[in-house]
Amino acid sequence: MNWRWRETPEPLEPRGVIGLGDVAEALLRAMQAFPRPGCQAVASDGLLMVTGAAAQLPWVDGVHYVSPCPEAAALWLPTNRQPDVALDLLARALVRQHGAQPMLLLDQPALLLSLATPLPADEAWLQRLRARWATA
Repeated sequence: MNWRWRETPEPLEPRGVIGLGDVAEALLRAMQAFPRPGCQAVASDGLLMVTGAAAQLPWVDGVHYVSPCPEAAALWLPTNRQPDVALDLLARALVRQHGAQPMLLLDQPALLLSLATPLPADEAWLQRLRARWATA
């Protein structure tokens, strides 16, 4: 399936925020500075994604705001960009390739991220992430 990215006709309300590299570090600091009950997170080396209500999401310079796609709720996309193909068909193609799970698809940088196992973004989890990143 070939497709390109285009601007979203109407930006979606953010339900998540993702930072990569130094931006992920800044996002982690922002999360630790102000508790956000109810938020969940997915992380790996140099990547942090936090999901929750729009009002709970931190603002950090350089992050990408993301949201589930209205046409395919298990597919998360940037709030202001989307592929130029039928999004439900794209979601089905991703399920065939990667299995049934929530996924985030970014354009810059090109990234497909499983959202299958988000964890509560509580202080204990954030401290464990900070320690893990410190030793990486």
